[in-house]
Amino acid sequence: MVQATNLGFPRIGGQRETKKLVESFWAGKITEQALDEAAVKLRAENWKLQQAQGLSQIPSGDFSFYDHVLDHSVMFNVIPQRFRHLADGHERNFAIGRGIQKPATETQEKVDIEAQEMKKWFDTNYHYIVPEFETNQTFHLGANVKTVQEFNEAKALGIHTRPVVLGPLSFLLLGKAAKNSAGLDLITLLPKVLPVYEELFAQLAAAGADWVQIDEPILALDVSAAVIAHFHATYTRLTAAAPKLKILIATYFGRIGNNVSFIKDSGVAGLHIDLVRAPEQLEHVIANIGQTQVLSLGLIDG
Repeated sequence: MVQATNLGFPRIGGQRETKKLVESFWAGKITEQALDEAAVKLRAENWKLQQAQGLSQIPSGDFSFYDHVLDHSVMFNVIPQRFRHLADGHERNFAIGRGIQKPATETQEKVDIEAQEMKKWFDTNYHYIVPEFETNQTFHLGANVKTVQEFNEAKALGIHTRPVVLGPLSFLLLGKAAKNSAGLDLITLLPKVLPVYEELFAQLAAAGADWVQIDEPILALDVSAAVIAHFHATYTRLTAAAPKLKILIATYFGRIGNNVSFIKDSGVAGLHIDLVRAPEQLEHVIANIGQTQVLSLGLIDG
C-alpha cells in the first residue's frame, strides 16, 4: 500500500509568522508565554493543513523557533557550562545560539558570552548549532519533553502524528568536544545517550505513538565500518527496547550507498531514502533491505 507523507513541515509559516514572533520576542515586544501560545496555534494550523491534503502520516516534533539540533541538545541536557546559570526557557535557548553581549554600565560589568558554533547543515543554505560535548557529559530528559509535548498537542486535535527526532549517531558525530574536553572521542558517549533515547521512546509509546522517525543524515556521508557497526548495535538495541514503536530511519542529502548494510538485520521497521539527490540508489537499496521493511521514497525536493 502506497501512502503519502513528508519528513517535516516548513516551520516558518505561510506569512513568515515564526520569524516575526521570534524577532518580536527578541525585541521585548511579546512575552515567552505569548510566544508559546502563538506557536501552539501555528503548529495546529500546519497539522490541519497537512491533514486536509490527505497525508497518511503527519510528522510532529519538527517545529523549531531557531534550530532543531539546538532543540534536541537542550532536550537531552547538552547545555554548555557558560549558559547553565540561565533559567530553563527560550531566553537561555536563544542565548546558546546567539551568545550574550551587554555593554558595561555603572552597576554591571560588560557581558560577552560566546555562542555555540554555527555550521552549515550539509549542502543546504541552512545552518545548525553544533552540540558541545564534555568528557563527563550527562544526558537526561527534562520535565516537559518537546517531542512528547508536541505529539500530545496534535493528539488533542484528533491528529495522530509520527514524532521526529534526531538520531543518536548523527547527534554525536555532528557535534564537537567542548574546549575543556579536548581529545574526546564522541562515539564513546553513545552508551550514555542511548538510555535517554529509550526513555524518550517509552514516553512516546505511552502517549500512543506507533511510529517514530529517527533522522540519521550522516548515513549519506562516507562513514567507517566501525561507525556502521555502531549503527547496527544501536538500532538492534533501540528496537528491542521499544517494541511498541516502529522505527523509520530517515536519510537525506545523498545516497546511503553501502551504509545500508546494517538495515536488514537491525530490527527497524522502515527506511527513508532521498531519490531527489540520488535516484540511482533505488535498486541497490531494495536489494539490501528486508522484505517486510517499509521503504519511504523522497520524491519532492524540500
